[in-house]
Amino acid sequence: MIFLLVAISITCLLFYSLYWQRRGLPPGPTPLPLLGNLLSVFGGEPGGYECFLKWRQEYGPVYTFWLGPLPVVVVADYETMKESIIKEGDKFADRATIKDILEILKGGNYGIVNSRGDLWKEQRRFVLHTLRDFGMGKNLMEDRVMVEVEYLLERLGSLKTGLNMQQEFDTAVGSIINNVLFGYRFDETNLHEFKLRTSGGTAEGGRLH
Repeated sequence: MIFLLVAISITCLLFYSLYWQRRGLPPGPTPLPLLGNLLSVFGGEPGGYECFLKWRQEYGPVYTFWLGPLPVVVVADYETMKESIIKEGDKFADRATIKDILEILKGGNYGIVNSRGDLWKEQRRFVLHTLRDFGMGKNLMEDRVMVEVEYLLERLGSLKTGLNMQQEFDTAVGSIINNVLFGYRFDETNLHEFKLRTSGGTAEGGRLH
Protein backbone atom coordinates (compact mmCIF):
# COMPACT_ATOMS: atom_id res chain seq x y z
CA MET A 1 0.00 0.00 0.00
CA ILE A 2 2.80 2.41 0.91
CA PHE A 3 4.65 1.51 -2.28
CA LEU A 4 1.51 2.24 -4.31
CA LEU A 5 1.09 5.66 -2.67
CA VAL A 6 4.74 6.50 -3.32
CA ALA A 7 4.42 5.40 -6.95
CA ILE A 8 1.28 7.49 -7.43
CA SER A 9 2.95 10.52 -5.81
CA ILE A 10 6.01 10.22 -8.04
CA THR A 11 3.82 9.80 -11.11
CA CYS A 12 1.80 12.90 -10.21
CA LEU A 13 4.99 14.89 -9.58
CA LEU A 14 6.47 13.86 -12.92
CA PHE A 15 3.22 14.63 -14.74
CA TYR A 16 3.11 18.07 -13.15
CA SER A 17 6.79 18.83 -13.84
CA LEU A 18 7.00 17.43 -17.36
CA TYR A 19 3.63 18.48 -18.72
CA TRP A 20 1.15 20.42 -16.62
CA GLN A 21 3.30 23.37 -15.49
CA ARG A 22 4.75 23.76 -19.00
CA ARG A 23 1.41 24.28 -20.70
CA GLY A 24 1.17 27.52 -22.67
CA LEU A 25 4.88 28.30 -22.39
CA PRO A 26 7.42 28.37 -25.24
CA PRO A 27 9.34 25.11 -25.75
CA GLY A 28 12.53 24.48 -23.85
CA PRO A 29 14.66 21.92 -22.03
CA THR A 30 12.81 19.43 -19.84
CA PRO A 31 13.00 20.51 -16.18
CA LEU A 32 13.70 18.20 -13.29
CA PRO A 33 11.20 18.20 -10.41
CA LEU A 34 12.05 20.95 -7.89
CA LEU A 35 15.47 21.66 -9.50
CA GLY A 36 14.28 22.73 -12.92
CA ASN A 37 17.27 23.22 -15.25
CA LEU A 38 19.71 24.43 -12.60
CA LEU A 39 22.00 21.42 -13.04
CA SER A 40 22.30 22.10 -16.77
CA VAL A 41 23.14 25.78 -16.25
CA PHE A 42 25.57 25.45 -13.34
CA GLY A 43 26.83 21.88 -13.53
CA GLY A 44 26.27 20.64 -17.05
CA GLU A 45 28.45 20.57 -20.14
CA PRO A 46 28.27 23.05 -21.73
CA GLY A 47 27.27 25.22 -18.79
CA GLY A 48 26.65 28.89 -18.22
CA TYR A 49 26.40 31.10 -21.29
CA GLU A 50 27.20 28.26 -23.69
CA CYS A 51 24.21 26.38 -22.31
CA PHE A 52 21.88 29.23 -23.30
CA LEU A 53 23.38 29.33 -26.80
CA LYS A 54 22.80 25.60 -27.13
CA TRP A 55 19.15 25.96 -26.09
CA ARG A 56 18.68 28.79 -28.58
CA GLN A 57 19.90 26.55 -31.38
CA GLU A 58 17.65 23.68 -30.26
CA TYR A 59 14.44 25.53 -29.39
CA GLY A 60 14.62 28.77 -31.36
CA PRO A 61 14.95 32.44 -30.34
CA VAL A 62 12.19 32.21 -27.69
CA TYR A 63 12.38 29.37 -25.18
CA THR A 64 11.66 28.54 -21.54
CA PHE A 65 14.01 27.22 -18.90
CA TRP A 66 13.37 26.70 -15.20
CA LEU A 67 15.16 28.15 -12.17
CA GLY A 68 13.92 25.56 -9.75
CA PRO A 69 10.11 25.87 -9.84
CA LEU A 70 10.24 29.31 -11.52
CA PRO A 71 9.80 29.44 -15.33
CA VAL A 72 11.98 31.95 -17.20
CA VAL A 73 11.14 32.85 -20.80
CA VAL A 74 14.25 33.86 -22.75
CA VAL A 75 14.02 36.16 -25.78
CA ALA A 76 17.25 35.77 -27.77
CA ASP A 77 16.35 37.53 -31.01
CA TYR A 78 16.62 41.25 -31.76
CA GLU A 79 13.40 41.59 -33.73
CA THR A 80 11.42 39.69 -31.09
CA MET A 81 12.96 41.81 -28.33
CA LYS A 82 12.03 44.98 -30.20
CA GLU A 83 8.50 43.75 -30.76
CA SER A 84 7.93 42.62 -27.17
CA ILE A 85 9.78 45.26 -25.16
CA ILE A 86 9.26 48.39 -27.29
CA LYS A 87 6.15 47.95 -29.42
CA GLU A 88 4.24 45.80 -26.92
CA GLY A 89 5.97 47.04 -23.77
CA ASP A 90 2.81 47.41 -21.68
CA LYS A 91 1.96 43.74 -22.15
CA PHE A 92 5.36 42.67 -20.84
CA ALA A 93 5.56 45.10 -17.93
CA ASP A 94 5.41 44.05 -14.28
CA ARG A 95 7.46 40.90 -14.85
CA ALA A 96 8.12 38.54 -11.97
CA THR A 97 11.28 39.00 -9.92
CA ILE A 98 13.26 36.73 -7.65
CA LYS A 99 11.94 38.45 -4.54
CA ASP A 100 14.09 36.80 -1.87
CA ILE A 101 17.36 37.60 -3.65
CA LEU A 102 16.37 41.24 -4.21
CA GLU A 103 15.37 41.56 -0.58
CA ILE A 104 18.83 40.36 0.49
CA LEU A 105 20.84 42.43 -1.99
CA LYS A 106 18.80 45.63 -2.21
CA GLY A 107 16.19 45.53 0.52
CA GLY A 108 13.34 45.28 -2.00
CA ASN A 109 12.31 45.79 -5.62
CA TYR A 110 13.71 49.27 -6.11
CA GLY A 111 15.33 51.09 -9.02
CA ILE A 112 14.31 51.44 -12.65
CA VAL A 113 15.16 47.82 -13.48
CA ASN A 114 13.61 45.98 -10.55
CA SER A 115 10.73 48.20 -9.44
CA ARG A 116 7.23 47.51 -10.71
CA GLY A 117 3.84 49.16 -11.08
CA ASP A 118 3.30 52.67 -9.68
CA LEU A 119 6.75 52.74 -8.05
CA TRP A 120 8.37 52.08 -11.44
CA LYS A 121 6.33 54.83 -13.12
CA GLU A 122 7.21 57.32 -10.39
CA GLN A 123 10.92 56.53 -10.48
CA ARG A 124 11.04 56.52 -14.28
CA ARG A 125 9.41 59.96 -14.38
CA PHE A 126 11.90 61.28 -11.83
CA VAL A 127 14.93 59.81 -13.62
CA LEU A 128 13.92 61.14 -17.05
CA HIS A 129 13.28 64.60 -15.60
CA THR A 130 16.64 64.57 -13.79
CA LEU A 131 18.57 63.32 -16.82
CA ARG A 132 17.06 66.06 -18.96
CA ASP A 133 18.31 68.60 -16.42
CA PHE A 134 21.79 67.07 -16.80
CA GLY A 135 21.63 67.47 -20.56
CA MET A 136 20.39 64.07 -21.74
CA GLY A 137 19.03 64.38 -25.27
CA LYS A 138 20.71 67.76 -25.79
CA ASN A 139 23.91 68.81 -27.52
CA LEU A 140 25.46 69.28 -24.08
CA MET A 141 25.57 65.53 -23.50
CA GLU A 142 26.95 64.92 -26.99
CA ASP A 143 29.70 67.45 -26.33
CA ARG A 144 30.75 65.61 -23.18
CA VAL A 145 30.91 62.33 -25.05
CA MET A 146 32.96 63.87 -27.85
CA VAL A 147 35.46 65.26 -25.33
CA GLU A 148 36.18 61.71 -24.18
CA VAL A 149 36.31 60.38 -27.74
CA GLU A 150 38.84 63.02 -28.76
CA TYR A 151 40.90 62.44 -25.62
CA LEU A 152 40.97 58.68 -26.22
CA LEU A 153 41.99 59.09 -29.87
CA GLU A 154 44.73 61.52 -28.89
CA ARG A 155 45.97 59.11 -26.22
CA LEU A 156 46.02 56.20 -28.69
CA GLY A 157 47.98 58.24 -31.19
CA SER A 158 50.60 59.39 -28.69
CA LEU A 159 51.52 56.03 -27.18
CA LYS A 160 54.05 53.64 -28.68
CA THR A 161 52.95 50.63 -26.64
CA GLY A 162 49.78 48.59 -26.40
CA LEU A 163 46.80 49.55 -24.25
CA ASN A 164 44.21 47.64 -22.29
CA MET A 165 41.18 48.93 -24.19
CA GLN A 166 38.77 47.57 -21.60
CA GLN A 167 40.30 49.89 -19.00
CA GLU A 168 40.34 52.79 -21.44
CA PHE A 169 36.65 52.42 -22.26
CA ASP A 170 35.77 51.99 -18.58
CA THR A 171 37.61 55.20 -17.77
CA ALA A 172 35.93 57.07 -20.64
CA VAL A 173 32.44 56.02 -19.58
CA GLY A 174 33.19 56.77 -15.93
CA SER A 175 34.57 60.16 -16.91
CA ILE A 176 31.38 61.07 -18.78
CA ILE A 177 29.19 60.06 -15.83
CA ASN A 178 31.42 61.90 -13.35
CA ASN A 179 31.39 65.01 -15.53
CA VAL A 180 27.59 64.98 -15.63
CA LEU A 181 27.20 64.45 -11.88
CA PHE A 182 30.15 66.38 -10.41
CA GLY A 183 31.39 68.66 -13.19
CA TYR A 184 34.85 67.26 -13.84
CA ARG A 185 36.37 64.42 -15.84
CA PHE A 186 39.20 61.94 -15.30
CA ASP A 187 42.63 62.16 -16.94
CA GLU A 188 46.23 61.36 -16.02
CA THR A 189 46.20 63.88 -13.16
CA ASN A 190 43.36 62.23 -11.21
CA LEU A 191 43.12 58.75 -12.68
CA HIS A 192 43.97 57.29 -9.26
CA GLU A 193 40.66 58.70 -7.98
CA PHE A 194 38.71 56.80 -10.64
CA LYS A 195 40.53 53.56 -9.83
CA LEU A 196 39.94 54.08 -6.12
CA ARG A 197 36.22 54.64 -6.62
CA THR A 198 35.71 51.68 -8.94
CA SER A 199 37.73 49.29 -6.79
CA GLY A 200 35.85 50.46 -3.70
CA GLY A 201 32.49 49.94 -5.40
CA THR A 202 33.51 46.47 -6.54
CA ALA A 203 34.61 45.53 -3.04
CA GLU A 204 31.32 46.72 -1.52
CA GLY A 205 29.35 44.83 -4.15
CA GLY A 206 31.38 41.69 -3.47
CA ARG A 207 30.56 41.88 0.22
CA LEU A 208 26.84 41.73 -0.61
CA HIS A 209 27.37 38.45 -2.43
